[in-house]
Amino acid sequence: MQLPAVKARHHRGTKDRITFALISESRARVCGLMYLGRMYAGRHRLVKGFTLAIIVSSCLLLPQRFLGGNVLAVESFNGSAGPLQNTNGGLGWASPWQVQNGSIDVPGYGIATMIPLSYAGISTSGYATGGDAWQYAGRLLDTSPGGSFSPYLSGQMIGAPSTTLLVGLLMRKDIDTDEEMSVTLHAGNPPWWISAPGTAIGHFGSSSNTGGVRYWSLRLDGIVHQTGIPVVVGQPAFLVLQISFGPSSTVNLYVNPPAGSLPATPDAQAVTTNSIAFQSVAFYGGSGSGQSSIGDLRFASAYSSIVDSALPVPPAPATVSALSGNGSVSLSWSSVSGANEYLVYQLVNGMTQLAATVSAGNYVDTGLTNGTAYTFYVIASNSAGAGPPSPQVTGVPHGAPPPPHPGLGTNLTQVADYNREWPFVDAFKTARPWIPQQQGASWGQGAPLELNSKGWITSLQPGQYAETIMFDNAQDDQANYPAGQYTLLYDGSGTLSFDLQSGTIVSQTPGRMVVNVPTGLNGIFLIESATDPSNPIRNIRFILPGFEKTYRTRPFHPLFLQKLQSYQVLRFMEWMTTNGSTVQNWSDRATPADYTYSWRGVPLEVMIELANTLNAKPWFNIPAQASDAYVTAFANLVQQRLKPNLTFYLEYSNETWNRSFSQSAYIEAQGLALGFSNDPTLNGADYTAYRSVQIFNLFKPVVGPGRMTRVIASQAGNSWLSAQTLQFQNAFASADVLAIAPYFNCDDSAIGGSGVLGDPSTEDQVASMSIDQVDDIQLAHINNCALQQMQSNAAVAASYGLAMVGYEGGQSLVGYNGAENNTTMTALFKAVNRGDRMQSLYAQYLQNWVDAGGDLFVHYSDMGAYAKFGNFGTLEFQDQDPATSPKYTALMNFAQQHPR
Repeated sequence: MQLPAVKARHHRGTKDRITFALISESRARVCGLMYLGRMYAGRHRLVKGFTLAIIVSSCLLLPQRFLGGNVLAVESFNGSAGPLQNTNGGLGWASPWQVQNGSIDVPGYGIATMIPLSYAGISTSGYATGGDAWQYAGRLLDTSPGGSFSPYLSGQMIGAPSTTLLVGLLMRKDIDTDEEMSVTLHAGNPPWWISAPGTAIGHFGSSSNTGGVRYWSLRLDGIVHQTGIPVVVGQPAFLVLQISFGPSSTVNLYVNPPAGSLPATPDAQAVTTNSIAFQSVAFYGGSGSGQSSIGDLRFASAYSSIVDSALPVPPAPATVSALSGNGSVSLSWSSVSGANEYLVYQLVNGMTQLAATVSAGNYVDTGLTNGTAYTFYVIASNSAGAGPPSPQVTGVPHGAPPPPHPGLGTNLTQVADYNREWPFVDAFKTARPWIPQQQGASWGQGAPLELNSKGWITSLQPGQYAETIMFDNAQDDQANYPAGQYTLLYDGSGTLSFDLQSGTIVSQTPGRMVVNVPTGLNGIFLIESATDPSNPIRNIRFILPGFEKTYRTRPFHPLFLQKLQSYQVLRFMEWMTTNGSTVQNWSDRATPADYTYSWRGVPLEVMIELANTLNAKPWFNIPAQASDAYVTAFANLVQQRLKPNLTFYLEYSNETWNRSFSQSAYIEAQGLALGFSNDPTLNGADYTAYRSVQIFNLFKPVVGPGRMTRVIASQAGNSWLSAQTLQFQNAFASADVLAIAPYFNCDDSAIGGSGVLGDPSTEDQVASMSIDQVDDIQLAHINNCALQQMQSNAAVAASYGLAMVGYEGGQSLVGYNGAENNTTMTALFKAVNRGDRMQSLYAQYLQNWVDAGGDLFVHYSDMGAYAKFGNFGTLEFQDQDPATSPKYTALMNFAQQHPR
């Protein structure tokens, strides 16, 4: 492609920046520009003959990464004197030097400076010396696809056909001995291990001797080829290896060639049809220390770069990170070996400007506009010039986080027949989905029922009937519902009845029954044994005593409303059946006409009506697979029906990091499909951020500014994951809060405390504890691991200018992975939740939340029976005296301390 013209302007000012403007008739959107090549030390002027590379649009149209000139790799051993093991000097390498067995023997393989090697102007201040106990040293070259050896790669090895590579080094025999000293190019890894014959140069003992004279030699395929140049003890030689790769590869060795060009005839030559591809360099210095030395090891594509003593330019920093602050972006990057300074470039409005020249691996750009995206890259530089650019990073400065305003919300428990909550005066709204039955068959083993789109039975086969449960005693064998006269209303024609324990039909007319429900609390079972296919039974309502006249206009039970009136926020995650949801389209959603809300969840219209009734802010969870059209329709319904004075919280799915829920696998797969990461956890976090921002942006034009609180949630025990999620594509800039669930049954084992209570490995030990012993551990968790989770996530949220809220939280005493079946431990956990100390534990826990900088705290959950699957309910049943619940008392005290 034809490159656009480039104009350079020198701006005088405090930062003395150079700005480049790209002029292109095609108006290509330019996202960056850099210059490569030799520059004066100040880097503020371009030198004649500089090289330009243009970065266009979102794809980086850069030349292949290179070190400078034709140099591919270099090792001058110019570090401090000491062991060679783990030294990392030079450029073009994939790893530090490794000595066999990790040896750091001194003397042994090491870097020395006392007697530098030199030949005809080629010299270094340092050099490598060896050997040690018949051991080797070695180092891996950079054979990554984007590395300096890219044109020479054949698979993962250096040796592409039709390429020619030169290798040069200084070598010296330091002791008068016939022992081998050599440098070998080979395919092995670890690099000191020569697993197959490689290409080697040096002196190979008696195989390199003729007539008692030692000769510099080439070894290929295990065969030694002598040159006519003798090895002189204490005198360095300049050895150059020229390798021409192909089906038949030619290897030439030159000893002490002139600086201008290689002679026409090599000093030794060998030809092979075997593969001589390599990735490693191995140095054998002899069986004992101080026997030989090497220096100025180079790989290049041209001989001029072998004899040129100038350093190559450094490679790009491998990683660069950006942390946004108030009016600032803090950059940090990995250090680059061989670099003595770093050029920090900023891309603004299609212009690239030099923001700073620094010597360390960090820089803070200040005076920036909050809410504006700033993109940066970094170039490492040394006396040879500037290298290629790093990957680009973007930061969005933000204001200081808002001051916390603690408040109280609650998660509503799942709508189900067994949950002891009476949300609706029409109990059929919480009825269990139809149970197919067949005369003569086991319970629940009937053929599938014929249902319409709203769940009503359209016909029954001979001997077939259906059953549902409106209040059940499955949880802890304790159902809870009012006794008295219920009213059953329905449309259509057929036969409805109740089992004998449920209730007695007092009176009956078409479409209406009065049912006397006793106080036995054994559950209420309704049976449909016949229905007219032309006029099937439908629109069943089972009205609690006293509400027949008002159920249409006042659908919520007064006790349900009373227990919720102090909560500022209602989180509808359970009501929306968020976990495991496969809802994609708006047509898949729950509707007010559904026969029961335990089937597909509670309709959005009903959730909005409850929020309006209580004047509480709703918290909505968008299903993981919801389409854009679903999201937009959801936003429109909220905008139309939610009271204008109410705002709402908006979150994508629930606990997307938690692989216990199927949405986690779906979300990880989406991230993988988009190529976000090779790590499943990061794929999930990245896609959570990505889809959250999309959802926020779909809502924004519908509901307008200030109407919603945009939530990005993460794992309380992993603040690193919180940061990764927020920073992905600068998602934090589109969010208002970071949400976590800092339950206080956590793990203090790292500081010598107790692990999670309920773990099967300690269930017997825990089951033998007293209530006070469990409470003591809970208090330790509250003041240690739970507090640490709050503090670490608050710091992450603040660093991105966000508030921290709790989407769930509280106690979480429950057995798992089989321990839930330990009846003794389950009984103990119930007693702890009902015990007096639970109130003070909650008080301390909530105070810690405030002290850590927490904002809204949404407890989990408002009601539920205590059972082996948990004791999460603030209250255990709807008509419980609140004074008998220590958790409810503590939460209401907190609500009074932090009013709306």
